[in-house]
Amino acid sequence: MRYKKHDTTHIKDVIKAYLKQNNVEEGLEKHRVIKEWETIVGERINSATTKIAIEKNLLFVSIKSPIIRNELKMIKSAIVERINKKAGFKIVNDIIIR
Repeated sequence: MRYKKHDTTHIKDVIKAYLKQNNVEEGLEKHRVIKEWETIVGERINSATTKIAIEKNLLFVSIKSPIIRNELKMIKSAIVERINKKAGFKIVNDIIIR
C-alpha cells in the first residue's frame, strides 16, 4: 500500500507566519528583548538599569550610574547588533542612554 505524501508545515512556522501577518511579531520581540536585557548586557549593566523601553526602533535605557552609562555608550553598537541578532531582524537602530 502506498501512502500519499502530503505537504505539511510545522506548527511553529504556521504560528510565526500568522504573527508576522498580523503585525504581532515585532511587539513580541520587543517584549523579549526587554525581558532578556540582563542576558544581553550582563548583570553589572542590568543592575544599574532603571528603565528600558523600545519605541520606533529606538531602545531607551535609563542608567543610574554615570560610570556604567559611559561604558554603555562605548559599546552600544555591539549591543544593537546582539539585540538584532537575537530578534532575527532589525528591531533596534540605536540606543538612547539617559
